[in-house]
Amino acid sequence: MLVHNPVAPYSRALRIARSLDAEGWEVLIAGAARSDLPAEERDGAIRSVRVAPAGSLAGFVEPARGLPASLVARGDAAVGAGGRLLARLPGLRLLRGARTPTPRRALGVLRWPLPARAWTEGLRGALPPADLYHACGVAALVAAERLADDARAGVGGER
Repeated sequence: MLVHNPVAPYSRALRIARSLDAEGWEVLIAGAARSDLPAEERDGAIRSVRVAPAGSLAGFVEPARGLPASLVARGDAAVGAGGRLLARLPGLRLLRGARTPTPRRALGVLRWPLPARAWTEGLRGALPPADLYHACGVAALVAAERLADDARAGVGGER
């Protein structure tokens, strides 16, 4: 099972994994690494591993620092303030509950495939081929597709 979060705990994945385990499947949950959590844990027969991103896209996982981060933060503040002002206008009251499309949110939407692909590269080196991949979420689907292609081709990480 692939979940693009730290599995700390991720109850939906654990419920699915326990059901598969009860049916006789050997289950491994692969999640995203986080520095304050161990790289591996067990829940009975179910093993969970946390894998760090790898490859040339791994830098897109870390938050921006320095001048780029400062510019995005200033843009967020300005756009957010403008959105709050617009929401005060009588004809635009419906906007009060809406989330303002700040630069940070727009960049997050545009760059989402990059961390998913970096995590996929980490998984390719860390996981053995599997008979079945279950993706929990669209980022995990990116990884599942690539890992399934590798398994069909006889390529895989640790055994």
